[in-house]
Amino acid sequence: MKKSLFIATFIFLVIFSACNTDRNNNKENSTKDDVKQTFTKLSIPNFDYEAEKHVGDTIQIEGTVGHICSHGGKKMHVFEAPIDTISVKVVANETFDADLEGSDVVVTGILNEKRITADEINEMDEQYKIECDGSIVKGAGNEESGISKEYLDYLKELLAESGKGYISFYSINFIELLEK
Repeated sequence: MKKSLFIATFIFLVIFSACNTDRNNNKENSTKDDVKQTFTKLSIPNFDYEAEKHVGDTIQIEGTVGHICSHGGKKMHVFEAPIDTISVKVVANETFDADLEGSDVVVTGILNEKRITADEINEMDEQYKIECDGSIVKGAGNEESGISKEYLDYLKELLAESGKGYISFYSINFIELLEK
């Protein structure tokens, strides 16, 4: 009799603990899934207006890959058709497949902000003006530096419009890409 009671108790405990394990596993899986799904979806046409509130957050955008950097393939620009004049820069540690150009994608990543201050723009302007014997010194506004007078004028215009003393440039640090 004692042996039967012991076996019945043992079976009950095994079944009870198995049921509790499943519940705990479901809770853990559900928590992991919730973390994966925690992001804010931003639209590309309104990206610059919405981005300031989400710096450092996980965000998601949908669009068409318009360009993948040919110098290493770790940067791409995504736009929302038919407006290809507004794009979002996506940066990765890995190389994007060049065949993605023209593809519709969903990108998830961390929103990053790069601020350029008035002092930095003035410093670039001074670098641009450096001349040696009437010619621009290498790295001071020529092709090697990537700085042009038009770009500096553009930055100054953006700075004046911002009213903040800095300009924000936003990009997404890549986490995941899904091709649609």
